[in-house]
Amino acid sequence: MAGRILIVEDNETNALLFSDVLTARGYAVDVAPDGERAFALLERERRYDLILLDIHLPGLDGLSVARAIRSTPEFDDVPIVGLSALVTEREIQEAYAAGFDDYLTKPVEIKTLVEAVERYVRRGRKAASAGGAGDVHSSGDGAANGT
Repeated sequence: MAGRILIVEDNETNALLFSDVLTARGYAVDVAPDGERAFALLERERRYDLILLDIHLPGLDGLSVARAIRSTPEFDDVPIVGLSALVTEREIQEAYAAGFDDYLTKPVEIKTLVEAVERYVRRGRKAASAGGAGDVHSSGDGAANGT
């Protein structure tokens, strides 16, 4: 198996698309529609190689979820890649300050998503971040939209 990924995305269409694409590439994928369910999965499964985290979620937003994940030592080495349709310099800085390792803008091109996933799952958080990650990947002709 290629790796285990947690997708935290409230847009059902995006979640299904991301899950289908990554599952077809051999990844084990769990999906949570909000932060509370993401924490339940993290508690139950205990090990993910990557978390794809929407910034704008119902209830706890993605920034709060990322801060909570980063405050838990056993999850500190798990890369977090943010997803959002809204991209301002302030939001980008807040995402990195909250503990995100990378940030993809919606609509997300599938190729861009897969490249980011492969980079982080293959190399891990520290190595991928040192290797040029942390760039905002703006996507134009993407397949996944929304907030």
